[in-house]
Amino acid sequence: MLSKTQSQTWNGLKKSFFGFCLAIALMLPANAQGADTKAGADTDSTNSEANVSTKQSANLPKGWFPAGSHPGDYMMAVDKIVVHSGASSATIKSIVPEPKGFGTLMQQCGPGDYREKRVRFSSYIKSKDVTGWAGLWFRVDGGKARSLRFDNMQDRPIKGTNDWTKCENVLDVPKESTNLAYGVLLSGGGQVWFDDVNFEIVDKSVPTTDVRGGNQKPSNLKFED
Repeated sequence: MLSKTQSQTWNGLKKSFFGFCLAIALMLPANAQGADTKAGADTDSTNSEANVSTKQSANLPKGWFPAGSHPGDYMMAVDKIVVHSGASSATIKSIVPEPKGFGTLMQQCGPGDYREKRVRFSSYIKSKDVTGWAGLWFRVDGGKARSLRFDNMQDRPIKGTNDWTKCENVLDVPKESTNLAYGVLLSGGGQVWFDDVNFEIVDKSVPTTDVRGGNQKPSNLKFED
C-alpha cells in the first residue's frame, strides 16, 4: 500500500502526464492522429462529433462542432441567459461526475488573409466551479499533418469561478500554413461560457503566446544568469 506522501506524489504525476497528453492532442492536426475527421482537437476518431448524442448536440452554435478526447462527457450549446454582450454565448459544461478527458467546442478554416501575418485570437470567457482547467486555444497547421504554431493557455489556465475575462492567443501564421483550428476547451468538472470571439491582425510589437516558440539558441549554460 502506498504511503500518504507516495500517493500524493503519484496523483501529481498523473495530473502532469494528463496535462501533457492534452497539450499534445490539441497540437496534432486530425490527419496526424490517424483520425479522418474535422475535429482537429480530437485524439480518437471514436470520440469525434459523431459520438456526441443528438441531445447534447441539438443546440450547438452554428458553424461550431464538439471534439476532444471525451466530448460525450460534456454538454456544449448556445446559452441565451448568460452572455457577455448581445443575445447569446456558447457554453461547455461537464455532465458526468468525473470527466475522463477534455471536451472542446471548435471551428476550422483556411488561413486566407491571415497568411504571413501575426494574428490575435480572443474571446471573453466566464467560468464556474472548474475543477480541472479551461482555456482558449489556437493552432496553425501546415502540410503533411504538421502543427506549426500552437497555444492552449495551459501555462495560464482558467480554474475555479471567474467573471468574464478577455483571453488571448497570439500566433504567427506562416506562408506554408494550410489550416487554422481554434476554440475553447474544458478539462474536468464545471462550466465555461465564451462570447465575443474575435480575430485580428496585429503588428510584430505584440508578443506571441506560441508554446512551440522556445529559445532561439542555447542559453544560461553556466547557470549564472
